[in-house]
Amino acid sequence: MSELPANTVTEPIPHCDLLAGVNPLRAEILAAVARVVDSGWYILGREVEQFEREFAEFHGAGSAVGVANGTDALCLALRACGLQPGDAVVTVSHTAVATVAAIEQGGFVPVLADIDPQR
Repeated sequence: MSELPANTVTEPIPHCDLLAGVNPLRAEILAAVARVVDSGWYILGREVEQFEREFAEFHGAGSAVGVANGTDALCLALRACGLQPGDAVVTVSHTAVATVAAIEQGGFVPVLADIDPQR
């Protein structure tokens, strides 16, 4: 058996530290969760209204609307573009399933396109 080179890493490298982003905000996150639990408003409510106001303000927008997930957000964005049911929406062939789901949710027709930088 041959020896490993001197610069070989022999200790496992952690994949990711999920607490790195949480720990600095831990008290604030737990306080927000407690407010939601204590209010009994798990859908919509004051916390969502506050988030929408702060998000709009942060982005310099007049308003913002929180939605359930990214699929709903994509579907609403497509509708906001003025598309009508049956309109084609072209997206890359290697997209996430949620992209096609959003297109279909809006009643649009997904068209998957391959990308060739040489053409």
